[in-house]
Parts: sequence; C-alpha cells; structure tokens
Amino acid sequence: MAWETVVLRGRIGRTTTVCSAVFLIIAVCAFILLRGISGAIAGIALVLVSALIILYPLTTRYVFGPEAIEVKDLSFREVPARYDSIYRVEESEGIVAGSHCTASGCITIRYDREYRRMIAVTPSDHDAAMVILRTRCPSAEFAKNSRS
Repeated sequence: MAWETVVLRGRIGRTTTVCSAVFLIIAVCAFILLRGISGAIAGIALVLVSALIILYPLTTRYVFGPEAIEVKDLSFREVPARYDSIYRVEESEGIVAGSHCTASGCITIRYDREYRRMIAVTPSDHDAAMVILRTRCPSAEFAKNSRS
C-alpha cells in the first residue's frame, strides 16, 4: 500500500519559551551592566541565541513519507525510521533529552533493533501523528509513559 507524504511542523512548548525569555533577560542585563562595546556584543550574542531557540521548533519538520519518517531541522540529519523497522512507539508527558523534542508531550519512536536507534518528535498535531504511526506501523508496540 502506498501512503501519501504528510509533513507536520514542530511545536513550541513552555520550555522553549522560558529558555528564550531567560536569554533575553540576560541579554538586557549584559547590555546594561557591561557598558560600551563589550556590553553591546554580549547583548547581541544573547539575543541571537534566544532567536535560535525560538526558530528551532519553527524550522523543524516531521516528514511521514511513504516508507519512512524523517526529521528535518537545523541540526544533523537522523537516519530515517523505516516503518517496517519501528518496534516501539511511546507517548511521554515530558521532554526526552538529546532528541528533536521541542516541547513536552514527546512521541518516542524506537527503530532498527540492531543499532537501537531512537527519535523523539513533538509534532504540532500529536493526534494526527499517532494515527499515522498506528496505521503505518501495525506490528509496533504502543505505550504511554508518564515519566520523561
């Protein structure tokens, strides 16, 4: 069966917003406390970091293609998760460290048992992503995980 490609955007969560706000506050403090060129440079650098924190989820795309899931964002590319190699899908309430999660409520996809690969995603439409995964990965185990 050939499935159509579905692209879901990343979601901005509370953690992303708080981190960005903290960097903006530090940037203002650096600008005020460090007078002159050094204050301006520090302030501009922190504003840029803050902007990147907000832009990351906006540039993240989860591509549910005909044969595999791909994560496309500003960082390194992950190995696509082929639907026939996905063996476990977990819904968690928190954020999975070292992943492509941009907000709480991650979906962790474990695939390729030999190499024990994993991607965690936070699509803008969580329910649509779960329907796609349940349809395209009928042999995978689905679980809810209340801890992160």
